[in-house]
Amino acid sequence: MKYIAIDNGLKINTLEYNTFGIDGYESGEQIVENQSVSISIKLGMNKKNKVKRVLLLDVFIEGKNEEILLRKLHLDLFYEFEYKDKYSESDLENLDLYMTKYFLGKTNAIVENVSSIDQSSCFNLNDAIEDINKKVPEELSVEIRSIES
Repeated sequence: MKYIAIDNGLKINTLEYNTFGIDGYESGEQIVENQSVSISIKLGMNKKNKVKRVLLLDVFIEGKNEEILLRKLHLDLFYEFEYKDKYSESDLENLDLYMTKYFLGKTNAIVENVSSIDQSSCFNLNDAIEDINKKVPEELSVEIRSIES
């Protein structure tokens, strides 16, 4: 069975990206950076129309060299989407996981784009996407349409 989901777009509430200069280092000099990623994911549904959903993502990423903060990113956004038809609860659980993975991928593109400005490497959400991907059934077939379709 092929499921259909409709991507109704996103709204960014907060997008903040800061880089910090470090005494003793020249501009352009490479510094070892460890990234820590914190993602809060909340999924809500419309009480009157259970096919309508909203996915809230709050992403915090810090790049540090030991204890020195090099840069940080905060992205708070939400995606609105809906399913074309009503599905069983078990189907909805899997579909919600699939849509979470899909929207994390879209969010990852934003994170990579913003955090690559004047940097030799960018932040990413690859580990989070992989964690969700492991939970999505391989046989799940979903067609995602945008509101323009």
